Amino acid sequence: MQKLSDNIVEIEDLKVELMSVDGIVTAVRGVDLKVMRGRIHGIVGESGCGKSVMTKSIMRLHDEKKTAYSGKIFFDGEEITGLKEKRLRELRGKDIAMIFQNPMTSLSPIMKIGEQISEAILAKSDISKEEAKTKTLEILEMVGITPAADRYEMYPFELSGGLLQRVMIAMAMVNEPRLLIADEPTTALDVTIQAQILNLMKKMQKDTGVTIIFITHDLGVIAEMCDTVSVMYAGKVVETASVMELFDKPAHPYTKALLDSMPKGSDTRDRLTTIQGAPPSLSMNIKGCSFAPRCKYACDKCKSEEPKMTKLDVRHTSTCLFAAELYKKGEIAIGN
Repeated sequence: MQKLSDNIVEIEDLKVELMSVDGIVTAVRGVDLKVMRGRIHGIVGESGCGKSVMTKSIMRLHDEKKTAYSGKIFFDGEEITGLKEKRLRELRGKDIAMIFQNPMTSLSPIMKIGEQISEAILAKSDISKEEAKTKTLEILEMVGITPAADRYEMYPFELSGGLLQRVMIAMAMVNEPRLLIADEPTTALDVTIQAQILNLMKKMQKDTGVTIIFITHDLGVIAEMCDTVSVMYAGKVVETASVMELFDKPAHPYTKALLDSMPKGSDTRDRLTTIQGAPPSLSMNIKGCSFAPRCKYACDKCKSEEPKMTKLDVRHTSTCLFAAELYKKGEIAIGN
């Protein structure tokens, strides 16, 4: 029997170019990433850094007529980038599922929620409608949508945002996927409901063993949810580490700046630290380190030479020229 790899997803030098009204946008610029099986892997970064584009590429959800891929994406050893549409349809919703940010844009307003979940089951399974309904009622109960029989008959507009997000989790999990991609699933929810959804996802991951890629811009959510985290900036992964190590020993100036900008406990006397400037446009050619114009440690070499990935520990990598120094000392000697 063939031994399963520790990594369920492996991405090698992925570039994704999208056609836009402003021309070609290189939304993902050479990403290397490994996602361990049975873990929750966070992807964090500012809006527009390429988080969603990269993860949607795993399912090839972009308009193929307006998208160009290079590099490789492997899912459980199978290369995604070269697959035909028929095989992609088999994987989507069955082996790889996705939860989107706004459930109201993902659910049909004219179908009952139970029917929509049952339809997702019937599309991937050779079972009867009665069996699909039974399975739907079971998954509704599992995600806390009760009484399931009554909720089955409701339309999306009759449910709150928190319940709708539970419906999306139910729909994603009902076919027992091996990989679940959650694209900022709690952004539109208030903090109380957000906590309920995060706890539900953690419980389902523990109960089923599904691998989750969790996309967010909130480091607090990363700390609560994830085992491992990758930090993205300007279409590239700039650092990957275990959550504990990333918070304790950040090895990229952007990661350090993000952590420094977080509120510190209940002390409200000091102003929050900010990251000056703005990310570069991904429609332009970026020379050197993309974070250099905003980095207090940047030197001439940073502005002319693109940094390579530096391995600092078993699963801790950074793309800063001075990553080792930052990792060991917590600071970089300016003027290197």
